[in-house]
Amino acid sequence: FMAFMFIACMMAAIGSAGASQQPNREEMLAHLKNVTTWSELAKRDVPPVELEIHFKAAEPDGGWLEGTYRKLWYGPRGYRVEIQSPAFSFIVVSNGAGIWEKSSPDDEPYAISEATRVLLGYGSQVNPGDKLGQPKNRTIEGKQFICSSVKRPDHISVDFCLDPDSLNPASIVWKTGVEIVDHTDFTPWGGWLTPKIVQSHINGKPEVIAELSRLGPPSESLEAALTPPSGPDVRHHPVCDDSNSVDPIALSRRPIPYPPLLRQRGEGGTMRIRAVIGRDGRLHSITFVQSVGPNLDRLAVQVMNEWRFKPGTCGGVPVSVQVEFEFHFGR
Repeated sequence: FMAFMFIACMMAAIGSAGASQQPNREEMLAHLKNVTTWSELAKRDVPPVELEIHFKAAEPDGGWLEGTYRKLWYGPRGYRVEIQSPAFSFIVVSNGAGIWEKSSPDDEPYAISEATRVLLGYGSQVNPGDKLGQPKNRTIEGKQFICSSVKRPDHISVDFCLDPDSLNPASIVWKTGVEIVDHTDFTPWGGWLTPKIVQSHINGKPEVIAELSRLGPPSESLEAALTPPSGPDVRHHPVCDDSNSVDPIALSRRPIPYPPLLRQRGEGGTMRIRAVIGRDGRLHSITFVQSVGPNLDRLAVQVMNEWRFKPGTCGGVPVSVQVEFEFHFGR
């Protein structure tokens, strides 16, 4: 009987010790606060950095388009972004004298738009005010993880899974209606953690697969990286201040509809878009800062391509102006 009591006490002690190692909600949040996305990493207080991402994106005909996304970030001094693929190339350089853009062809192919939407439009970090659910043990591909989730008012749910030993993030999964975006295999840079692999599935089918192939100090000098592209098709956006600039004025801008079917499916949330109002009064370089899912994203681009503006001016000369828009699609 005494031996039985001793074994029972030992098992209870082991069980309580194991239970005490499982983090609570606050501890999980503390380990997730240093997680950031590829698009946001370069905006953090980090040393100059170069990211190179290899991606492949599904094309409407069922094939795949492969390419690379490369960003060299030098903090306040400027940055360079390149997208290279067989069907499309794009370069943007920003320095103290302005912003230069060059693309060929002018319009992005559908697969490139989908790739940049997934690469840049989904965050993997927690937001202030996020309230995690009760942490639970979960087995994924034979390995144990500690997982929790957040359901946000913008119809997005995010699942977080941590490694039970290091408590570093192992997987962060966004679910937005018909789309699931999975961030895995996190790596450190400048005090932050960013994913090595991002995958998007729409209705269970792969849409975008991207892998971080380089993360480190820039491989080019500041002078070489921030040299503007050349040629007659380069678009230049000069630096203006309040004394010599006039903002663009909307001439026609119909609202982006919210189809009842998408509302019923729970597809919605807060959409943030960055674009350039060109000297021709049209929107160019539409990029998703925050996506709400493929269906509403595509509808937004379709409608925004119809918008017309009186272009902004710098010193009385029409110029291209970078702008940001925010839209909320609620129930």
